[in-house]
Amino acid sequence: APTTINRWAWQYLDESGTTVLESQTGEEPSGYAYQESGEYDIRQTVTTVDGCQDTVRRALEVYPKPDVTVTPQDTTVSLGYRVTLRADGGASYAWSGTGFFETDPDRAQVTVRPETNSNYEVLVTTVNGCTGTGQSTIAVQQDYSMEPTNLFTPNGDGMNDTWVIQNADLYDDCTLYIFDIYGRVVFETTQYQ
Repeated sequence: APTTINRWAWQYLDESGTTVLESQTGEEPSGYAYQESGEYDIRQTVTTVDGCQDTVRRALEVYPKPDVTVTPQDTTVSLGYRVTLRADGGASYAWSGTGFFETDPDRAQVTVRPETNSNYEVLVTTVNGCTGTGQSTIAVQQDYSMEPTNLFTPNGDGMNDTWVIQNADLYDDCTLYIFDIYGRVVFETTQYQ
């Protein structure tokens, strides 16, 4: 005839075998969060209505959280400049942040082009599903640091036919002047694109 279990108790043990949490008889355990990686034992003792008792022990392995590193952690750039952020410590990565991503944010290395001070965070996941985070803060200076192309040959051959000033697109109040070799203005615009 089947026997009915009328009492049970749970025990969570630390690495030394000391009980760190024990449920009262008949109570479901509230659970225990191990703070360190390692191997731990969990035991459940059951008692039947006839007074028979048995204990089941299970070994539990707690995997370590990833040791996340982000480079650069904090940096300052001129408006319009690109920054490559890199995270290490896991198997998968998910970046988020307040600035624009120029590359896939689900990679260890991303390129961003922030227009204002921006914070970036990466969620790193190990092969065992453990997660950790890392951060990087990028301060953006509006110092009008621009990089004009130093060669311009508009002859229609497809090489250097356009003149580009990197980062000027981010400054609304720019005026562009082009001078000839004698210092005379040959072109002027406030709508550089």
